[in-house]
Amino acid sequence: SRRRHTRYWRDWSSDVCSSDLPAAAPPVPKTADGLELPVLVTYANRRFLSSLQQWLGAAAAQRQTVSQLKAIVYVDPDIPEETLAALKEKFSWAEFRTLPSAAGPPAGAFADFWAPQHYGWKLWILREICGETALAGRMILYMDAGTFLCRWPQRWLLAAQEAGICLLEDPREENGRWCSPAFCNALDVTEAEKEERQVQAATIAFRSGPGTACDLFEAALEAAKRREV
Repeated sequence: SRRRHTRYWRDWSSDVCSSDLPAAAPPVPKTADGLELPVLVTYANRRFLSSLQQWLGAAAAQRQTVSQLKAIVYVDPDIPEETLAALKEKFSWAEFRTLPSAAGPPAGAFADFWAPQHYGWKLWILREICGETALAGRMILYMDAGTFLCRWPQRWLLAAQEAGICLLEDPREENGRWCSPAFCNALDVTEAEKEERQVQAATIAFRSGPGTACDLFEAALEAAKRREV
């Protein structure tokens, strides 16, 4: 965190109105284990509505012990308005945002960039969250709607707090199995990188704001705008 410095044109002993002083940064909320409380983020389309309700239910259970827990839910425009209204009423503590897919693909992206099977929506969400001023400095825990939070992953969140981001490897998969020749050529993937374990993207912990995570998501999003990638 950055220190706040206040300069006065008179000595400290002078009469300074408290309203002239900069407001102190609010304390970072903590989990029951003493970790920085992350903001939960997910996405769902109509196909995964049942999964989303389970995801929100699990988050609501965590709020029973940590009432400051916040969730941001991105939804696809294919979710009916009445369904979305019901979700907002039931989970009023969560913030719902509609994916801007109706406005067309991001600048420079291929036509069906937003199609679920391309996962461009996920990189867009990660980049947006990381660059959001109101969330700067906060820990973020992105989880696919199909995941379930039963307890806080302490070691993982602590590693993200210290390094700025923490990604988990899938011990069952190697990169080479999933990297097409076009992908490898576009990103200059080496043979050694093909043999490494694949990083899973269903759950990602990172600190929002300028830094490693934002740089990674920005680069990944730009690469994902190319259909061959």
